[in-house]
Amino acid sequence: MIWIAFFFASATAGAVPAPTAEGQASAPYSVGTDTIATIRSKLGKPTSVQTSSDGTTVMVYLTTHAHAKGASFIPFVGMFAAGAKGSYSIKSFTFDRQGVLANFNTTDANVDCNTNLARTGCH
Repeated sequence: MIWIAFFFASATAGAVPAPTAEGQASAPYSVGTDTIATIRSKLGKPTSVQTSSDGTTVMVYLTTHAHAKGASFIPFVGMFAAGAKGSYSIKSFTFDRQGVLANFNTTDANVDCNTNLARTGCH
């Protein structure tokens, strides 16, 4: 019973939650209509903001989630099956000089990394 409790505690300790943008999954974006203020109200504070010399602004929202594979915590097995899984989402919004949305891009991906004796690397 103690091993089960230890395993559960170890597995949950490996979870590394990251900040998430509020309303991120369901927010529709309208080029030519949305503004810096409306995107901020939908998603919250951006991860980064870049202002160019031509007056355009780019706001980027990055969300990541990662956790260790359960096998990483099993003695001996972890040497051959250890690793981590994760996902990330990048949302980039470009605004014109007036602060109106000119373009946006989204990227969502999953990562599976092996960190064991049998193989290393991510895919």
